[in-house]
Amino acid sequence: MVAIRKAGAYSKKYARPYTRVSKKKSKSFIKAVPQSKIVKFTLAGVASSNKTFGHRFTKKTLTVKLADISLYKKALFKASVILDQNDRRELIKKQVLKSDKGTIIDQDLLNEVANLVETPWPVVCQFKPEFLKLPKEVLVTTMKKNQKYFPIANSDGTLTNRFVVITNGCKYPNIKDGNQKVISARLSDAKFFFDEDQKVKLADRVEGLSKVQFFEGLGTLLQKTERLVKLSSFIGTKIGIPSHDILKVERSALLSKGDLISQMVFEFPELQGIMGREYAKLSGEDVVVADGIFEHYLPRFADDILPESKIGIAVSIADKIDNIVGCFATGKIPTGSADPYGLRRAVLGIIKIIQASKLDMDIKELFAFSFDSYGSILAGKNFEEVYKGIISFLFVRFKAFLLDLSIPHNVIEGVSGDLSNILFAIDRAIAINASKENPYFKVMGETHDRIRRISKDAKPGEIIETLFENDEERALFQNYKLILSNIEIKLSVKDFIGAIEELSSIISYVQLFFDKTLVMHQDEKIKNNRLTLLKLIDRLFLKVADFTKISN
Repeated sequence: MVAIRKAGAYSKKYARPYTRVSKKKSKSFIKAVPQSKIVKFTLAGVASSNKTFGHRFTKKTLTVKLADISLYKKALFKASVILDQNDRRELIKKQVLKSDKGTIIDQDLLNEVANLVETPWPVVCQFKPEFLKLPKEVLVTTMKKNQKYFPIANSDGTLTNRFVVITNGCKYPNIKDGNQKVISARLSDAKFFFDEDQKVKLADRVEGLSKVQFFEGLGTLLQKTERLVKLSSFIGTKIGIPSHDILKVERSALLSKGDLISQMVFEFPELQGIMGREYAKLSGEDVVVADGIFEHYLPRFADDILPESKIGIAVSIADKIDNIVGCFATGKIPTGSADPYGLRRAVLGIIKIIQASKLDMDIKELFAFSFDSYGSILAGKNFEEVYKGIISFLFVRFKAFLLDLSIPHNVIEGVSGDLSNILFAIDRAIAINASKENPYFKVMGETHDRIRRISKDAKPGEIIETLFENDEERALFQNYKLILSNIEIKLSVKDFIGAIEELSSIISYVQLFFDKTLVMHQDEKIKNNRLTLLKLIDRLFLKVADFTKISN
């Protein structure tokens, strides 16, 4: 254990030997000078010293004379140890690409291997070509998960029977044969699982899901599958899937969890959905049904692809909503950084799919349908209470999503009052953020804020025009009715920029109203009528956004 005191370390006893004060600088300036004083202590039974060891193949013992990291790195490098993991990572990347330009570099695998070796050394190996009959994902997963190998692909993306293994500085000639024997055994196991799984059609596995528990208190996987069929069909109708294709949506949902009880997925859980797609095709299912099985798990991680087919979209959203509703209804809500059921990923996945596929739909309606699909499992639970927790949770993910789109906090706060239509809220946020530089925008915020403060306790009601006393309040009311109609038309076609511009035209009428009209009239009826008018205008602003939050 190397432990040498560096200059500038606080110690009254050793302050003079370990530091040098520059006379040209202020008294507080201390110039660091590498020193050689050993800090003596013991950790886990190992005593500190200025000695360390090189790579086990070199059997070198190193003495570090000064507390200088650059000298330490150079000494280790001469002893076949690359100290910096970033240097190791870059070297491995160069090595595997030099071995073959078609090497598939998985970032997670690259990071893992960089932390497993001190001096990387590449060796190109191969396995029997007959194993290429296995699905590409099976081969890649077997090499990556079990052996930490880098697969090699052809220029067209097809997998070859070659791969790169990174040894820890091992250059013995038998290293190649050893790794080839190991991967042959691994792939033989994978082939056995694959062949055995094909003896049972994917559709025939569905009934077996009745023996597998979903989440605690939420029934079996078969019951979840039955709910998915209903919810996927409902969503499919909402997103415009023709009635004659709804049966394909239901079929994809029915088969979506069948591969979970296959031997291949039991061995490699990360292949769920992928194997479902393969087994569906091998069972003679429609290709779009099979693709929907794979797509319903998307996105699986932050930068993953999204489902493209409408069947995959319907089943994917249904699966995520079913998980969210079940977990929130039974109190399985993420706390802190813990999220064992992947609900944050599920919510963000729904938001991404809706935005990418331009799905204009009422999300609350989908959650309500899902809640009802649980039937007696959620007996005694109140949907409105469950949905309240869901929408609050969704807002946090929604906010993070918009922040990634460079939408500022105040705009997000101003458009998030109603998230029942996520696409509407996203498009509105983007449009409002683009309009912030318009000269009238700040005035809109100030005007809305004044209206809000004055009318905050007013209750909505009917306007009595006979109580108007001046032309300014009559003009304001007439302009309100005209703008209300125009704004609703523009919002219905998502012309948010047009709605903002339309709303801005009422500002001058509001200002004239305040200049010429005493809102708090001594006559209670006149006062309440004016407060009601301002309340209506406040609601008019809110149809577009809460400008009181955006202008802050």
